Amino acid sequence: MVEKTHLVVGIDPGTTTGVALVGLEGKVLRVSSSRTWSLKDLIHMVIEQGYPLIVATDVSPVPAFVDKVCHLFEAVLYEPPHSLSVEEKWHLSRSADLPAEFRFKNSHERDALAAAVKALESYSDKFRWIDKKLDERGLSNISEMIKTMVVSGSSLSDSLEQVLSERKKREKTRGKHAKEPERKGGRKRTRSRRIETSMINNMEREILELKGKLKERELKIRSLGMELEKTQSNGFWDIVRSKEVDSRNKMIVELKRSLSRVAADRDRLRKKVGSSPGSGVSSIAEDIEIIDVLKDLTKKTVRDLLNRPGDTSRVIMARDCSGTGSTIAGVLRDARIEGVLYDGGIPAPAKEGLESCGIAPVPLGKIDILDLGRVAVAIKKPLDRALDRERKRMAREVRRGATYSFERYVEDYRKRLT
Repeated sequence: MVEKTHLVVGIDPGTTTGVALVGLEGKVLRVSSSRTWSLKDLIHMVIEQGYPLIVATDVSPVPAFVDKVCHLFEAVLYEPPHSLSVEEKWHLSRSADLPAEFRFKNSHERDALAAAVKALESYSDKFRWIDKKLDERGLSNISEMIKTMVVSGSSLSDSLEQVLSERKKREKTRGKHAKEPERKGGRKRTRSRRIETSMINNMEREILELKGKLKERELKIRSLGMELEKTQSNGFWDIVRSKEVDSRNKMIVELKRSLSRVAADRDRLRKKVGSSPGSGVSSIAEDIEIIDVLKDLTKKTVRDLLNRPGDTSRVIMARDCSGTGSTIAGVLRDARIEGVLYDGGIPAPAKEGLESCGIAPVPLGKIDILDLGRVAVAIKKPLDRALDRERKRMAREVRRGATYSFERYVEDYRKRLT
């Protein structure tokens, strides 16, 4: 099994996403692109190859998707001083350590590799200086470890002191080489375990919610059964049993299926994390926003959501808004909904109604989410930024409308004077 290494990850987001993975020594480990990658797919692809240290882009300012991936990896973000030109990107990609027969499938792969090479070049002087200092002290074997600590913000002296201090402690307690491979591997796997553990925590939260709903359904069925036993009419029993009990049994089956799928994903990730040495993993679950998902945006669907036990999310997602009317805005305003994520189009009257109530309508294409069926998951900061952008746009349109109305009023007044 090939030992994993720390990575510089170049990303070119868009309809087709390009990704390049480069080691700290400059070796290109992988260049790929796809039109169907989700955020989850990209994360798994990267951490299977190594441990992300730097996430890079070829444009300035940094795209929201790249910023989100960097945050999830807890990596260092590299943004070039200016957006790279086509000539610069060709020069950078050709200077990379690639097989002679390699050919880019598209410009997205070239741009991703150029971003990674540019980021690595920005650290080249510092890396050479670190190698020189370590060679002088006969410590070149810890070069990669020291570089990762320096890139993350530590000084060379502090990094050396920490690494050598840990080495001395291990030599005293367990012998000079007893735990060295395990400690080294554990340090490298920290970011990978952190990401996967966060996904496990999200799935466990959904499992708890599904279990609660399942228990509630079972209690309702028992209550209905007790009421039916008191009824003397066999005809009444047959009607209620066929319509109500069967309906709720179907709901239970659907909930159990959802529970099984989420539990399977959770167990798979838990096994993967559990197989790695060490278990001290910090969670970034507090950065996750849970979003209620509706099949459409009608009064009935929204009221069904509001009648569910537990708190309603501040942002909801609607799969189909084609039948949405303007009056839905009042219902959402009373429920203190701050924003609506919608797929496809939304009728103009409905959109105007939402905006007049201060509710931000945000197209799904403007933010990345992980759709889990009845709920979806998004990163809080990019979600808040998307909502703020829509609110600012709404405010500009209100000011523009007020200015236009005032100008019309002045023009009419002048006409009456003349």
